[in-house]
Formats: sequence, C-alpha cells, structure tokens
Amino acid sequence: MFEEFEEMTPEEVARRLEEGGHTGDRNQPHRCPIAQYVASKVPAKPFTLVLTGTEGTRVRTDMYTPDRTDVDYAHPPSVAGFIRAFDAGRYPFLEEK
Repeated sequence: MFEEFEEMTPEEVARRLEEGGHTGDRNQPHRCPIAQYVASKVPAKPFTLVLTGTEGTRVRTDMYTPDRTDVDYAHPPSVAGFIRAFDAGRYPFLEEK
C-alpha cells in the first residue's frame, strides 16, 4: 500500500499527500493525512482506522465491515517520519481546516 513512499523523505510524503488532497488532524491516528490516504485506497467501507505502533514501524488498518476484516500494512521509515513530524506541527498545510 505504501510502495509509492518507499524512496521518499518525510517532506516528499507530505507533498504527495497534499497533491492528493489528504488532510487531517494532528495526534488523531484515525484522522491524520495517512489515515485519509489509506481510506482512499481501501475499498472496505464505511470506516477505516489507522494506528501507528510505538516505534512508528507498523500501521494497523481496522476496517469495520460486516466481516470485521483486519489488515496490517508495514510502512517505510518515510511514512513513520512524516507521522511524527505532522503530529509535531511541521506540516500545517495538511491540517484540516
């Protein structure tokens, strides 16, 4: 799912998310720009929740669908770095208005 971010820096991830219109709220794992990106890629609806591990090395996507599908996606260091920087306020242009 995160292949396009593999060779990027956190800043490049931020710009790609901006280009895709993925905004969100800081310190809200289910409302961050990465969560919005995942929601746009995962066909299961109505709800997608994204949580990061304490080391920022895993993203867990819980899709609350009739069959309660759970899928784990590993994400590259660039995404982990983006999440930490976004939560610290580094990319205000991606914050939900």
